[in-house]
Amino acid sequence: MKYQNKNTEAISILSDIIKNYKNQPIEDEALYQQAELYIKEKEYQKAVSNLEKVIAINPEGILVDDSLYHLAELYRVELNNPKTAAEYYQKIIFAHASSIYLVEARKKYRKLRGDEI
Repeated sequence: MKYQNKNTEAISILSDIIKNYKNQPIEDEALYQQAELYIKEKEYQKAVSNLEKVIAINPEGILVDDSLYHLAELYRVELNNPKTAAEYYQKIIFAHASSIYLVEARKKYRKLRGDEI
């Protein structure tokens, strides 16, 4: 459904998966996919909630740096909260040094901090 741009249906199916497979390995992936759909639908608070749940469920998981970066971008661009965005960028920089988002997070963090780049 997601790839057919049937976002409402995809969100509903993912909600069922999240509900029926609580505490299973698929839960964080479903939450992450649902958050991406919420972003497309401009439901930013729901996306933030889902991304925070992904981080809470499995702090060492493969989706944590993706979630942190998406949270930082949401707060910086859509929710106009640069302070919180900087905190998420900082988490990537210090806790996820091997992340593919490290370079971008560092640039954006420095820009938010006011450094000359």
